[in-house]
Amino acid sequence: MNALIISLTGEITETNFDEWKTDLLKQIEGIQKELKSDGDFVLATDQAKNLKQAEAALKKAKESAIEQAADIQRLFAAIDEVSAAARNARLFLEGQVKARKQEIKDEIVQSGIRKVRALVEAQSDDFHLTDTRSYTDRGLFEDAIKGKRGIDGMDAAVGLLIDRLQEEISNKATAVEARARKLSAIAPEHQPLFQDRAALLDQSDTDFEATITTRIQVFEQKQAELAAAPAPVLEPTPHQAKDDSDDLFSTSGVQEAAPQARGKFQITLLLRATEAEAEALTSEIRENYGSSKIIQSIKLDKAYS
Repeated sequence: MNALIISLTGEITETNFDEWKTDLLKQIEGIQKELKSDGDFVLATDQAKNLKQAEAALKKAKESAIEQAADIQRLFAAIDEVSAAARNARLFLEGQVKARKQEIKDEIVQSGIRKVRALVEAQSDDFHLTDTRSYTDRGLFEDAIKGKRGIDGMDAAVGLLIDRLQEEISNKATAVEARARKLSAIAPEHQPLFQDRAALLDQSDTDFEATITTRIQVFEQKQAELAAAPAPVLEPTPHQAKDDSDDLFSTSGVQEAAPQARGKFQITLLLRATEAEAEALTSEIRENYGSSKIIQSIKLDKAYS
């Protein structure tokens, strides 16, 4: 487009209005106000005609001036019209640019998330037991492209993030595999202590080793305490009690066989429950089985760490 040029002047280029006004005002001052003679009437009539002509001249001069000013007004109106059209077009284009930029950002972020999700899905079943949500967190990818200029800049930033996440996934997969092997190698009698496999696989190496050691130690200590506890003294039930007269009138000539030797057994329940739920279950067991003579004790202990 060529440069826009508009040149205006606010000055009156040509007029004799001041001189003309002075003459007219003098005529107005000299009009005949008292009419006495025929001559006064003739003079007044002529003066009235002159004033009427002056009014017509003034009206015509004003209309001419207004018409000349109308050209400027039309120019201003045209400028406003074109300015409004330019503004509307600009706002539309800016909206389109902004929307398309956001679409491109979303496409780059989604593409990165899909690539990392594919890396996660390629790992072992044990790996999928762990929490992997952080690897595909959308905010992670949006932060990576924040402040990057252009498509190439955003692509490069997401590429670097994917490389870093791939390394983290690989390292975690190796660690999870090692922990899984250790869990599988635990003695069968200790396997029930490690039912929370997903949580264990997601621990750090230090916490994982400490958890295994602590749980086995606590279990073995409980077993030792139970083995060292004295055997319970069993009281005969009412229908088993008898006095000396029972022996006198016994129709059997054979003595009853000696009772079979009693061994020690233990039932272990590993609960995943709140403290209130565990206490409620313990109360229910005591109520239903606490009077049994074969039960030595019913205790509720806090779960392993």
